[in-house]
Amino acid sequence: MAYDYVVEVTIGFTAFMILLAIGITFRAVCCPVITKAWCRTLRRYIIPGLRQ
Repeated sequence: MAYDYVVEVTIGFTAFMILLAIGITFRAVCCPVITKAWCRTLRRYIIPGLRQ
């Protein structure tokens, strides 16, 4: 009985750590990419529009 509990906790913890790692990686990779794309869009479309 205790063995089953240990296995469940271990699997749950491992899954949580994997999700956490994926989340951190996603933020580290995607946030700069999204920010760069947004800055490029701002520069290309919005700023010239404001100047006119």
